[in-house]
Amino acid sequence: MITRNIRYYFLLFGLSLSLNFTSQTTVYVATARLNKSTINYAKQISSDIEFVDFMQVKFEERDSLLRKCSGLMLLGGLDIHPSRFNKGELKKYCDIDETRDSIEFALLQWADNSSLPIFGICRGMQFINVYFGGTLCVDIPTFCKPSLKNEKHRDPKRKKDVYHKVTFSENSKLFTCFGTVKSATVNSFHHQCVDELGKTLKITAKSSGGITEAIENDENLRKSFILGVQWHPERYYEKDPNNLKIFQRFFNEIKLKN
Repeated sequence: MITRNIRYYFLLFGLSLSLNFTSQTTVYVATARLNKSTINYAKQISSDIEFVDFMQVKFEERDSLLRKCSGLMLLGGLDIHPSRFNKGELKKYCDIDETRDSIEFALLQWADNSSLPIFGICRGMQFINVYFGGTLCVDIPTFCKPSLKNEKHRDPKRKKDVYHKVTFSENSKLFTCFGTVKSATVNSFHHQCVDELGKTLKITAKSSGGITEAIENDENLRKSFILGVQWHPERYYEKDPNNLKIFQRFFNEIKLKN
C-alpha cells in the first residue's frame, strides 16, 4: 500500500514538473492581425514563442490571455485613424481599421502600464508613436517636403517592397543589432511616417531623405523596452540576417520579465 502511494505521489510530482516546465519555457506574445511571415520570423529565434492574436480573442477571454503574455508585438497593416492624432479631417488619405485601432490601443495601454517589452513594425511603430502623443504625416507624397517626396517608400501598385538605406544612431539598440555598422539597406512598404515624435521616445534611424525609420524608448525618461522599425524585418531577414537580431533583442527582454 505504501509503495503504491509513493509511486502515486511520484507520478503526480513528475506531472507537476512537466507542467511547470511547459509554462516556463513557452513565451506568449500579444499581437493583433497576426500573419505567417511574423510567425516564421519568430520561430527562427525560438520554437517556444506563441502569439496571441487579440483580433481573434473573445472579449470574455481577454483578461485571462493577457495574464499569460509577457510582451507586445504590433505589426504592419492599414493606416491608423488620423483622429487619434488630431488630424481627423485628413481621413480621405487613409485606409483604416477602427476595430484594430481600438484593440491595439488597449494592448499598448496594458503593456505600458505593466512595463512589458514592446516591439512595433511599420504601422506598429507608427501606433507606438501616436500612443505616446506623437503625430504622423498621413501621406508622404502629398504632405512631406520635396526632398522626402522624391524618396520611394512604397510601390505605387502596392504589390512589392521597395528598398532604400537607413542610417542608425550609434547610441541605440539597432546599432548593436546590426553589428555596429552605421547604415544598412532595408525593405519598405509605407506611405505614412512619423511627424512629431511621441513623449519619452527617441529617433534612432533615418532614411537618407530624413524620414524616421526607427524609434526607441529614451532610457533617460523611460526604462521599459520599446523598439519600433518602419521597415519589415520579418520579410527581409533572409537577405540580411541582422534583422533577426532585432527580434532576438525583443525576445531577450521578454525572457528577463519571465
